[in-house]
Amino acid sequence: MDCQKKGPCPGVQLTEQRYRDDDSRERIIQKLTSTPGTFTYTAPVVVDKASPPTELKKALAKANEAEAKL
Repeated sequence: MDCQKKGPCPGVQLTEQRYRDDDSRERIIQKLTSTPGTFTYTAPVVVDKASPPTELKKALAKANEAEAKL
């Protein structure tokens, strides 16, 4: 059933289902990339690598010990 001509289909829809035609897809992409508070892709972002907290290591070791006793 093609609900697009009558209005939105009920239920959950994949983006590919909701915006099948090029005009609809272009419209939503323009809206999402120009509306403040939505996503905007500028470029890849480099994230510094951080070591995990020491408490995490202790918690994992404790959980592994408990699991080994089962």
